[in-house]
Amino acid sequence: TEAMLGDTLLLQLKLVENEHFKLLYTDYGDSPNRFYPDDNKDFANNHNAAFHNIYLYDVPTKPKGWWGRQFGTFSGKKWRLMMQVTGTKIEDYDNILTTMPMSRADALSEKFARYLLEQAKSKETAVIDEDGTMMYVSYVTTLGGSSAWSAGTKPEDYYK
Repeated sequence: TEAMLGDTLLLQLKLVENEHFKLLYTDYGDSPNRFYPDDNKDFANNHNAAFHNIYLYDVPTKPKGWWGRQFGTFSGKKWRLMMQVTGTKIEDYDNILTTMPMSRADALSEKFARYLLEQAKSKETAVIDEDGTMMYVSYVTTLGGSSAWSAGTKPEDYYK
């Protein structure tokens, strides 16, 4: 969700004893089978064994179906926008042989490049990737002609 972008959310569960479940100790340090290393100071603020924290964050990792030659360097921002523009889903990037063969990657790169080129031309403000450079896929170079840019181009250099 939008709330998770760039932030870590905490889901805290509290275990409650009942006729089917009993808490055997109240402090993590009292665990009979203490197997964890020394406390991590960032996360060691609660020693109550009834509470369990689950940290959630929305940081996508490069999928198996990511074609570097067609799509360029992976970033979560680029992938999210590419899925939005091309109408694809996460599952479409699961496998380079079945769901994302090279021919499909080429077609998606072409469609996304047309979008990036149009944005750069119409707004005079390029779509910026996470690293501050202009978002790039290989077809930007193929289709862009004199309007094309290369991977790693900064907007201030492009709009000179």
